[in-house]
Amino acid sequence: MSDACRPTGVRLGREYVAAYCQVLADRVVDGPYQNAYWVEVAARGQVGWVSAVYVRGGDDNQPVPGIPGPDSCV
Repeated sequence: MSDACRPTGVRLGREYVAAYCQVLADRVVDGPYQNAYWVEVAARGQVGWVSAVYVRGGDDNQPVPGIPGPDSCV
């Protein structure tokens, strides 16, 4: 995660977290939802990756609107 990246607020379930980047990786399917994008997030002092399936907003198999792609946060 680059210090130059400005986080975007996104909602994971009932919690808002800071999202930094998103990249294409392994597809996740959960019920009727599916997506191959993964989002780098920071929450409760931890940084990690979460499938876009669990980020509110956007469509199946599409990037989450408003979160930079991988070239923006290197």
